[in-house]
Amino acid sequence: MKAADWIDRVKSIKGIASDYGVAKALGLSRATVSGYRSRLSTLDEDASIRVAQALGERPEAVILDQAAERVRSPEARAALLDAARRLCILCKVPNAMEVIASYARASGVSLACC
Repeated sequence: MKAADWIDRVKSIKGIASDYGVAKALGLSRATVSGYRSRLSTLDEDASIRVAQALGERPEAVILDQAAERVRSPEARAALLDAARRLCILCKVPNAMEVIASYARASGVSLACC
């Protein structure tokens, strides 16, 4: 998932209406949140941890998901997404399993869910 998707998930779960509010809740600057949204980029490790904590999720799963977004190799991406899936975070995110499935088919990774 892109950084904006994670930020939107925090906003939705926490009932936050604005990017300013989510920035404050995550301890990030408004400019940082805006940058994540405008560049369709990925969260750095610190922001990944903050997002995971806000969602009550395991930080390593968000970090793995964001690392998977950054890699170019389909095999590496499938392996990282499979590791994140085994941590059971992506099973909760709408459409995430379909994305994982496309990379898994390309690299032969198993998709047995948690």
